[in-house]
Amino acid sequence: MRIVTTPALDWITERPVPLDHAGPTDRAFDPIDEAWLARSMIERFEAVAARFPDRIAVDDGAIRLTYAELRARAYDLAHRLEGMVGPAEPIAAIIPGTAVYPIALLAAFALGRPLTPVDVTHPLARRAAILAEAQPKLALTAEGFELEPELLDAATPRLSIRADGPLPDAPAGPPPPAPESALAGIAFTSGSTGRAKGLAYYQRDIFRVVAEHVNSLHINEDDVILSLASLGAGGNLDVLSALLTGGKVRMLDIKSAGIGETLRVLGEEGVTLLSMIPLVFRTLFSQAGAGEAFRTVRAITTGGDRLSGADLTLFRTTLQPTAHIRATQGSTETGVVFNWLVPRDFVVADNVTAPSGYLGMGKAVALVTPETQSDGVKEGDFLVRSAHMAAGAWQDGRLTPGPFQADPDDPTRKIFDTGDIVRQRPDGLFEYVGRRDRQIKILGLRADPGEVETILRKAPGVEDVVVIPRRTEGEAVLIAYIRPLDLHAPPDPAALRLAVQAEAPPHMVPAEVRLLPMIPRLPNFKPDFVALEMLDRQNRPAPAAAPVALAGAETSQVQAAVETSWTAVLGSASLAEGKPFDESGGDSLKALQLVLNLEQRLKTKLPFDIIDRAMTPSVLASRIAAVLSGEPLDQDDGRPLVFLCPGVGGDEPRMADLRRELADRFAMRVIAYPGIERPAAELTDREGILRAAMAQIQTTAPTGPIRLCAYSAGGAVAFELARRLKAGGREIAALTLIDCRPEIGSHGRAGLFEMQHMRARAAENGLGGLLQDRLVGLLIHLQAFDLLRALVFWRSRHEAHRGAYTRQMVLTHAHGRAFLGWTAGSYDGPLDLIVAEQEKGRDALPPDLGWASHVQTVNRFGLPATHWGLLNPPIRERVVEVLRKTLA
Repeated sequence: MRIVTTPALDWITERPVPLDHAGPTDRAFDPIDEAWLARSMIERFEAVAARFPDRIAVDDGAIRLTYAELRARAYDLAHRLEGMVGPAEPIAAIIPGTAVYPIALLAAFALGRPLTPVDVTHPLARRAAILAEAQPKLALTAEGFELEPELLDAATPRLSIRADGPLPDAPAGPPPPAPESALAGIAFTSGSTGRAKGLAYYQRDIFRVVAEHVNSLHINEDDVILSLASLGAGGNLDVLSALLTGGKVRMLDIKSAGIGETLRVLGEEGVTLLSMIPLVFRTLFSQAGAGEAFRTVRAITTGGDRLSGADLTLFRTTLQPTAHIRATQGSTETGVVFNWLVPRDFVVADNVTAPSGYLGMGKAVALVTPETQSDGVKEGDFLVRSAHMAAGAWQDGRLTPGPFQADPDDPTRKIFDTGDIVRQRPDGLFEYVGRRDRQIKILGLRADPGEVETILRKAPGVEDVVVIPRRTEGEAVLIAYIRPLDLHAPPDPAALRLAVQAEAPPHMVPAEVRLLPMIPRLPNFKPDFVALEMLDRQNRPAPAAAPVALAGAETSQVQAAVETSWTAVLGSASLAEGKPFDESGGDSLKALQLVLNLEQRLKTKLPFDIIDRAMTPSVLASRIAAVLSGEPLDQDDGRPLVFLCPGVGGDEPRMADLRRELADRFAMRVIAYPGIERPAAELTDREGILRAAMAQIQTTAPTGPIRLCAYSAGGAVAFELARRLKAGGREIAALTLIDCRPEIGSHGRAGLFEMQHMRARAAENGLGGLLQDRLVGLLIHLQAFDLLRALVFWRSRHEAHRGAYTRQMVLTHAHGRAFLGWTAGSYDGPLDLIVAEQEKGRDALPPDLGWASHVQTVNRFGLPATHWGLLNPPIRERVVEVLRKTLA
């Protein structure tokens, strides 16, 4: 931290325009003015709850709470906590983003205890590091949500809470007001490994951040705020902005729900406000049907990364003409420093960064050694001075001064060196330039190379490591330089990337890991970053003219198919550079597209197991050549054999990822369903599908115990196979179904989930026009599978990737049609059942989905996810944990 002398600095203290300038100035609302800010947030909530007791305050898609119900549950919890946690003792909230969280938040504020939200979707190592640093005196969890045993010390008390069930008989009022000096919250940034970095906040300062948001956008009781941010600073702002104005907050975890469900909620539930980083908004606004989904949104708030002129154009063409865009810049230490409502007539070039805004409430900034340009713009790294920033750092369970310097002119204020470089324009607007130090932002998130170094230093075979940022025309990435302990047996770079991936957020995983015999260092033993950056520039992959073809006619055909398909799906640059699949922008949808392209060009069925994150084009070609020569990708080596029945659409990349995570324990074999090349009658023949599946099992495992696992409507296949095998005298060692019901009728059509999500994911990749084509839709509706087969073959010849998606849709619907009306019979054996507890309509079903009357016993494993989300990280990790137990 630099020591600053305030008289030498020119502090900027005035904002030239009101907060709502160019905004909804004619919209009526109850502002949070200085009179309110002199009181507490709980007093404001009391006034709102008294005014709107019967209005919906919180909705998570499954549970809705009125203001009266929320008030009763929050204060009941506060009184329960009063005797369990003392003043200034932190409470950890290890809670999913559901209606339970606002109850915990209000209870902590009312009681005057600092709440530490812990995002349950983050890696276990990150959550454990946060809790070790926070040292909570009590952990709050949602009822039914299981914590990993290693997450908390066994002596830490736990309290499970729920948002439904009977209300207290005599609703309690708020506890005695907390003192103004009481801490309200602790938020952790970075800290994904090693020492987590916590910041503590007073309630009065959180109140000011909320007030700035409310007063800028004139938030009132008619607003519905969609809360997508991780619980903590961003999530708290959404929740409190609604609850302190009479609006409704709609809780939704975008990481688990996905883009398709987010757009559905936006389009169907009257959302008016939401906040997110530009990257997420770019993704949402680029989807087919985004305009319809955003039709009720009157304003968005964005920050945390650069907002470009191209972003403004995209957002404006999707939003309603009357909607507003609010831009912000700040940090967890300072809160919002700059903000403004971008005027509708403000335009900048696509490649130019839009201004971050004017100076925020209660803030002053100073540019250190500013450089004045010819147009009057000043540029320099800047300091923030305010009485309303974080209270300090939270380390080892206590409050410390942290990264702040006391203001020598006023002991109530602090000064923070942001490390950011900004420009100040003559009109009072500020523009973000970049980071001064190694703390960089990737995808809007802070990335500390030092934290990545800490992880890599723990890896076997690593003697020394330095991580540097690589800034190119696109997004910044991290590059790791490693000095091995043994140059003759160096660590595997792919394994080192996986080590970082296991402990750090995805944006901090190095794009490349390079090995050096010696890390260049200066005489003072610090890394020579200039030398490393020069080395990085010299060693960046140069685009090759063309990949070298392999010898032989067949391998040449495979190589050509890989080159053409890889280019079509992932681009020519990554092919030329030989980049791995994940570094080329690969995901589950692109894996599906890549395999289907390859199948079309090679005219053969390929297993999805040929795809993994670290695979390069040359590795892919080798695997395909091995498959075509009859070599199995997964050798039988004594591991227990498991037969996996996928959903009715057949195998897919997410199932391959699931198998890959189980491969160390089990030999997984996928049951194949009839493909599009088979006669149309076979595609809808239930008995034929079951006979073919039975033949695959009998051929692969003619003797010995059978283990069966299935996902979605594939559970009908697995269940019928188990019954028939058991009737034939075979031992069923395991039968595990992943979110399957015991009947597929008119209200639970097979393949419905898969078709809906396939449409949504395909729309994300620009294929929505095909899948919504009237002819395809009409033929599917008429069950005209012969004509559909002909259409698939014709389109496959002309547009391989589009024809492939049509094929997948046809198979999903046809196989689903085969099992329409299926009902499970009796099975004299146990059933292990994984249930998606957040699936819409699930609360109307029994906990075991109705299986108890069909099987001997049901062992239920409920997980906090939607049906589709079960196979997506991070919930997939918990599915794998369950399968390791049930299939053993």
